[in-house]
This record gives sequence, structure tokens and C-alpha cells, in this order.
Amino acid sequence: REQTWELFSVRKTILEMLKDRGYNLPTDDDENITVSDFRRRFHGKGDKELTIFVEKSTDFEQKMMIFFPSPPPEATTRRVGADQVKLIHTQMNAESVLRGIVIVERPLMGH
Repeated sequence: REQTWELFSVRKTILEMLKDRGYNLPTDDDENITVSDFRRRFHGKGDKELTIFVEKSTDFEQKMMIFFPSPPPEATTRRVGADQVKLIHTQMNAESVLRGIVIVERPLMGH
């Protein structure tokens, strides 16, 4: 429950930041979502469902993606590693996105 609240709070803050900087939010319900709605929508879902893709309202070429990666279940540590960062990079390239934010719970792995 506490992790859900933290994730909800971080995601809501990110959405507010994006709106303040002139990015179009994915949907109107994201801005006004409640904790219980967030839990119903994202509980048990993977990292991809939490990913946010936005475009600047004045320039649709200015795109940004926000990622919430978590280590794979078989990982021996709770830190995000190089393999996940490579996947994020690949996804950004596929969408022609030059800007990204990666939200992690703990510091990234050294390599």
C-alpha cells in the first residue's frame, strides 16, 4: 500500500511538472486520478503501463517519455541495471524521442 501511494504521488508530481512546462498530458483522467483509481488502473501492471509519453503543445516534435523501471523478478538487487537502461534507450529510439526521465527507487547500478 505504501509503495502504491509513493508511486501515485511521484506520477502525479511528474504530470503536474509536465503540464507546467507546456506538455500535453496523455489523458484528462491522469491529471485528476485518485489513489483508489490509480490502484485499480495500475495494480499488478508492469512498467510499460506506467510509462508516460508526451508532446509539447507548441511543438509536436518535442517529445518526452517518462519511465518507471523496476528490476526483473530474478534480480538479486532492487537496483535498475544496464539491461533495463538499454531497453529504455531502444524504446526512445523507436519513438524518435530525444528527452526522457527515468524514475527509480534506488540508485542505478554502477555499470
